[in-house]
Amino acid sequence: MALKRQLGLKKATKAKKQKTSADDATSKPVNTVTPEGLASEEQQDQITIELGEDIDAEDEISQLVALYDTWKKSPQESPKPLLFGVIHECDRLLRNEDAKSPLPVGFHNIYALSLLDMAEFAEKSAEKVSKKNKKKQDKDQDVSKPKEDTSDAFIKAAIERVTLGLEKHKNSPVLLLTKAKAKVALVDDMMKFCASDARYQTAKAAVSILSDAVKDYETAEKTIEASSDSQFRDLIDEKQLDTVKNILEISEALGALEEEEEEEEEALDSYQSDNNNEESQAIVRMANRGLGEFYLAKAYPFLAAIEGDDDDEEGEEEDTAEQTTQAKALMEKSVEYLLKAESEADPDFYVVIAEAQISLGNLHDSDSEDQKALYSEAIARLHKAERAGVGRFDELIAELEDDM
Repeated sequence: MALKRQLGLKKATKAKKQKTSADDATSKPVNTVTPEGLASEEQQDQITIELGEDIDAEDEISQLVALYDTWKKSPQESPKPLLFGVIHECDRLLRNEDAKSPLPVGFHNIYALSLLDMAEFAEKSAEKVSKKNKKKQDKDQDVSKPKEDTSDAFIKAAIERVTLGLEKHKNSPVLLLTKAKAKVALVDDMMKFCASDARYQTAKAAVSILSDAVKDYETAEKTIEASSDSQFRDLIDEKQLDTVKNILEISEALGALEEEEEEEEEALDSYQSDNNNEESQAIVRMANRGLGEFYLAKAYPFLAAIEGDDDDEEGEEEDTAEQTTQAKALMEKSVEYLLKAESEADPDFYVVIAEAQISLGNLHDSDSEDQKALYSEAIARLHKAERAGVGRFDELIAELEDDM
């Protein structure tokens, strides 16, 4: 087992303050912590958390915030002692919680975020194990299934922690946004580690979780809008951006389902109707791009099947016609949203739109006006990308022009 610090943060702070006062009465208070997981006294002496003058050295929650901030600012290549220290300190504060003085929002939020951080490292470990044992895997053995100490367990623990926090701090936007983030992480985890033959059913189960994440986000947004605390609003803006982006991006993993698209479109419509400034429009463009790429991902299996049928002399024309109809509907939606996300500030995205337009054009009859129009728009965007220095597309442009 890893070593535990001998003093709580509060006692360690007092001890350090006494020593510091003896050496230099004018120096700032420094809080020395010994997080769980440090192997030696030498390592322990290297971990110091400096508290600003505006932070009460007697306030253990402020010290916890400082410890977590120090962890977030450190190189995060592995779950280093600082992260173990944050979780260990959260456990200690929870054990000592006074029923008359419940722990604040910040405690529950940091605890949940720390568990999500641990999930990222556990996930990486699970992926390494999965790749290493892939060739040795037996038919009845699923080595990618999350174990008790992998990402699945940490994410669920984070959701449980933030849920308990919301019982005491109802509709806290900070906790709701963290809960939405955790649910998105859970969906991502489910899709990454499910067996290929179970992907469809797993994706169906993920839809309800994603729907809950959208609702958590919307509740947080309404609470923020009703708040008169401008500093509180500024604190959440970036979190809103991340939440919207993640909720939309995770949809790409949900495969060929029809039900989930309503959730993403409702979230986007809500955000568009409530926000019209330049910063919000950047978020809307990002959301439109997420939806465009989502429909592109949904269309991909049909596009691949159509290409396969072209190479298969025994392919049935009726099946191909149905697949073409489905692919065309999805690609039209994809192009629609991708065009809404177009921006001169992102010339690389011209190529993404052009490729989508070419794919849609390929689904139309050869030499049809629809096909020619799509190819023409694609060529125009490829030229814009070239002028912006993205790359050269001479061969592709020439090929498209020959087909027009």
